[in-house]
Amino acid sequence: MIRYRTALARLLEAASKRSLPVEEVLLSRADGRVAAGAVRAPGQLPRFDNSAMDGYAVLAARTAGASGSRPLSLRVAGMIAAGDRPPRRAGPSCAWEIMTGAPIPPGCDAVVPVELVERRGGDVVLRRPARAGDHVRRRGTDLRTGSLILEAGAAIGPAQILTLAAAGIGRVRVLRRPRVAVLATGRELAAPGSRARPGQVHDASSAFLEAALMRLGAEPDMRGRVTDDPAAFAKALGPALKAEPDLVLTTGAVSKGRFDFVTAALADGGCRTLFHAPSPPPSACAFSPSPSCARGSACRVRRLWQPCSNGSRKSTRACAISLRPLCRLGRAA
Repeated sequence: MIRYRTALARLLEAASKRSLPVEEVLLSRADGRVAAGAVRAPGQLPRFDNSAMDGYAVLAARTAGASGSRPLSLRVAGMIAAGDRPPRRAGPSCAWEIMTGAPIPPGCDAVVPVELVERRGGDVVLRRPARAGDHVRRRGTDLRTGSLILEAGAAIGPAQILTLAAAGIGRVRVLRRPRVAVLATGRELAAPGSRARPGQVHDASSAFLEAALMRLGAEPDMRGRVTDDPAAFAKALGPALKAEPDLVLTTGAVSKGRFDFVTAALADGGCRTLFHAPSPPPSACAFSPSPSCARGSACRVRRLWQPCSNGSRKSTRACAISLRPLCRLGRAA
């Protein structure tokens, strides 16, 4: 019996030598995926100087003498809303009514919030000076051209999608989701929702693994249940392997009892056991990669993992500390 950390290190070391294929997806479909390579900003963000407030765009130097006792009156040259093109240049004694997100007009370098001014017909009255840069979002302050947005292997979530979209990126290259075949063994297993015969238990592990795999970003391929028979196991495993999964999970039959045949069946198929029964035991686990699996880029390694007794808390803990890091490594490889 080996320690858990040693067992996990062996597994991850074997898995790290394989990789998943790359695919390109719409940004709207990238949530929960992993970046296949570094993503850099194609341009600057913001793309242009724009207003951070509703108010009036002015040349700050022109407002230097404004005060409560000496208010400054500027002619309003026009109005600029978000989405408008930058207007023509106006004289330094002019102001532009401006909305949040609108481009800063040529010749202006500050925005005075609407709450701090008084509008009198075609003029606006200021009672305090503005400073250059006040309430202006400068071009490129969020991202410069070529700035790193995502590192290779980074998980993509809503925050990353926000930045990618703001940078004008509509598609992103990601790793294909790991395909995981799941096969349960045991004549005592009954399908959830069915009537269990005397001596049977409902197959909780398969339901748990399917949900856990989807939560981890994998694509589970549920292959049902087989009885405690090596021939039935091999018959069910064959089609599962032909689908070229990245990972195969089996439940049950890896101990030393009369009906624990999986370890021997895998050895007969050319698999090599990386470890058995880690300690402290979250479960009786056996991971077996098959070096001979080389049919296509999707089938680089077969790893078989067996949770402990059906539906136990140990099974969920085993998934949390063994399956999760494996899937994360596979997704980011």
